[in-house]
Amino acid sequence: MEDYEGKFSPSELKLKGIHTSTTFWTVGMIVQQYKNGHLVIPKIQRGYVWNEEKARRFIMSLLQGFPIPPIFIIELSGKFYVVDGQQRIRTILWFLGEDNELLEKLGPLRVPIKELAENYNEYGVTNLSEAIIKKIIFGNHPKEFNYKYFTKDFRQYFESLSIPVQHISISSGKEYILTDIFLRINQGSVKLSAMELWRVYYGKDIEEYFHKLNELARYTVAKIYEVSNGKISRQKLERFRIDEFILTFDVLINGLITPPNYIPKDAKLGAVIFSQKTTLKKVKIFVLENRRKVFKNNKGELKKFLDYLEREYKEILKMITYVLGEFTFRRPTIGNECQYALIRPSGNDINEAVFLYEVAIFKLLKDNGHSELIYENKDFIKHVILTSLIENDELFSRSTSTFRSVANKLELAKLTYKKIITKEDNITKDNLKRLLYEKFRASRVSNPVCPYCKEPISDISVADLAHIRPLAFGGQTYIHNLTLAHSTCNRRFGVRDISQYINRC
Repeated sequence: MEDYEGKFSPSELKLKGIHTSTTFWTVGMIVQQYKNGHLVIPKIQRGYVWNEEKARRFIMSLLQGFPIPPIFIIELSGKFYVVDGQQRIRTILWFLGEDNELLEKLGPLRVPIKELAENYNEYGVTNLSEAIIKKIIFGNHPKEFNYKYFTKDFRQYFESLSIPVQHISISSGKEYILTDIFLRINQGSVKLSAMELWRVYYGKDIEEYFHKLNELARYTVAKIYEVSNGKISRQKLERFRIDEFILTFDVLINGLITPPNYIPKDAKLGAVIFSQKTTLKKVKIFVLENRRKVFKNNKGELKKFLDYLEREYKEILKMITYVLGEFTFRRPTIGNECQYALIRPSGNDINEAVFLYEVAIFKLLKDNGHSELIYENKDFIKHVILTSLIENDELFSRSTSTFRSVANKLELAKLTYKKIITKEDNITKDNLKRLLYEKFRASRVSNPVCPYCKEPISDISVADLAHIRPLAFGGQTYIHNLTLAHSTCNRRFGVRDISQYINRC
């Protein structure tokens, strides 16, 4: 397989007619140029990645007169393309209420009243309306305010602030110039992810493909946020390269495509065979080359293919989130953050290995006509989660860096799939007790605590499985509704609903 790594470095093009100059744009100019369509953030750029705290610090630094790094723009065909500085520009737009995507996703960007008032009384910050002053006096107000609450004087002051701009003008308007300079400038800043580099290189031919991956990644973030009951923040989820996960999904279900069969009719999971030592990164590049070759001059067929990919992925994701809930794409653990022996998803992380494993199981069930088992088999979640726990080393100790490691996840998924359709269940009550006990001790190097008497369970022989929410209160015998308790306590207090305090873990 050809190594395309070298293609992602700035080219050796000798640019002709290139001129650079340093100027200053006011905040008001930036906003106006953006609103009238003259200031453009190219599609080759990454999305917005700053969290709210970093955005707030930037606004305060701007207000307090700290030096701001220059924004790099290229002037082509009468428009200004941002090649470095997107985060700063979008933060300003967000603060001013001009970036609808960020407002919808994150709400208004707020800044501290106290810090503003101490430094900017002369600009009218304290000259608020009577209604706002009353709110401040009586305490019924946010500790921070967004832009719309400030006076006209302050708004004029903020929009008059200047930001250095490195202006690049080129006599040639060819598209590759923009990509080349983007790579040159960003080479010395924050390293771009593999997906961002691939989008720069391939995007001009199959931009719709990358847009669809990004769209499905945002859809996935929303679904995981929903089933996690808000325990994982959207910003945290967006730091994971979910679009690259979905690229792997495409590799597994579709493999290589050759005309005229653009849409696979009988795609088999993991049908593409590569060398065991081939890196997954090279596999993805090889597939991207294939997609570009097939669809570069056939956008109509690309749209059909992307519609198929979207339907397939969303259907699988719907099944996973319905059955696994907050465990979706998250590694199950026992005892990491809790004194009780119960299974919970780990921290705030989603995991590519778990993604591959769970997607493969649901894909196999769907493709082989067993979709009814997904919704009717109450032991389904037990099979999936317990296999993740029992095969912990197989799933997580080996990375997904080689195609062989991906094949290992698929084999494990096939074994789980077989257990589900044959209703094979070798996890007895005693086996499950021992699993919870031993996994807890391995994680905490201590004994789990009984949720009733709050004393350590000294030995597995004195323990029993207890329902967190008893059957009488609507609980079910699902793996995530079970914990360990002293046998005597369970017989005496087992009818109590202990979910209110045990679920705080």
